[in-house]
Amino acid sequence: MVAAQERYFSTYVEYNIGSKRRYRIPGRCIGGRVLDVTVFANTYEYRLARLHPTENTRIEWGFYIDGADVVLSANVASGVLRIYYQLRPSTMSTSLTTATVSSVSASAIGATIANGTYDVVTPSGLSQVVVPNAVFNTNAASQPADWIQSVDLTNCANTGDLVVPSGQTSIVPLPVELHDVLAFRCAMRIKQMKGLLNDYESMRVIYEEVEANAYNLVTPRSENAEKAIRPLDMLGWGY
Repeated sequence: MVAAQERYFSTYVEYNIGSKRRYRIPGRCIGGRVLDVTVFANTYEYRLARLHPTENTRIEWGFYIDGADVVLSANVASGVLRIYYQLRPSTMSTSLTTATVSSVSASAIGATIANGTYDVVTPSGLSQVVVPNAVFNTNAASQPADWIQSVDLTNCANTGDLVVPSGQTSIVPLPVELHDVLAFRCAMRIKQMKGLLNDYESMRVIYEEVEANAYNLVTPRSENAEKAIRPLDMLGWGY
């Protein structure tokens, strides 16, 4: 899924920039891979350049990766740091305490569930985590503590979404177009583990076709590809 749509599992964490330069990459980040790092200052979001560690003091707005940390260049003094990352797909379980979102306002998500930390997941064919690490207290949750800037929760969750324990889910965390691919791959693995190698090889040929067809369904089409927008003056046209 990540090969087809790099940002399918993407979310972010925010930190207030203070005197320190190191900020921890979330533990639920897939492979510690950071997608983007930005800074909000004076209501604007600025994308930081990724630097080599030996050049970290040569560019005013920049960062580099050091182990499990994002390290800012010395000259970034204030603002809100946002780290975009890929959220690790939730572990599947059949014995979860779950609830359905009953109401959503700009500042709160309502669901009848015990107090605790949960993920809000879209169940309708997408199965994405739309609000990670939401803390429910008395059947309501505000925006996650690691989202510092005010978020309109109606842009994130909808009534009917599923509330599940953080990092777990009772539904396949993939688009419905890939469910057959997952089932086919599981069947192949069972054949292989049972030593039925002829059956496994026969199924693998079919599987490659099934996977290719599914990949085409979830891959963005060229007519809607991402485009780089440049200021007009870069083209010599002025503003």
